[in-house]
Amino acid sequence: MGKNSGILLVFAAIFVLVLAAFGYLLATLPSSSDWGVHCTRSGGEASCEVLQTRFIGVFGNSSFVISEAAIDGARTSCSGAGQRTHSCTVNLLLNSGRYRDYPVLSYALQGTADASTHKLNAYFADRSMREIRIMDDISLTLWIVVLPMLLVILLAMPIAWLRARRATTKVPRS
Repeated sequence: MGKNSGILLVFAAIFVLVLAAFGYLLATLPSSSDWGVHCTRSGGEASCEVLQTRFIGVFGNSSFVISEAAIDGARTSCSGAGQRTHSCTVNLLLNSGRYRDYPVLSYALQGTADASTHKLNAYFADRSMREIRIMDDISLTLWIVVLPMLLVILLAMPIAWLRARRATTKVPRS
């Protein structure tokens, strides 16, 4: 192997991870995603603004308002059973319209989704509360993408640096 092969191997690994991360992020683009909910009560108006995003909050953000009178409460809906399920949503229970269970938040664990559902239902039950805002936490998504790249860089770069240093310090004998 040549003296630059170690460095090229490191850059190839980083390139593959960057492509994988880019592919993961592109997979989130095609459709709107639930991003959060912001409910307010001011004057005689009470409404909830449903927040959506196309790219984890960076761009493609949109929102629409639902009157609080059209909301019966919130509930958690999960794809599996038990506390360690994956893909749970917090849904607003609408009393009319095409979509009776409208997703406003997504979580990986049921306990976290249940906590948000409890907060929303407490808000709907307590008319003295002025507002509530619950947003998706993107830190988990970002760590899934960034952490593998950081690990490869932190582990592979010193190895490549040592190999390159050894290759330059070797003096050929004549």
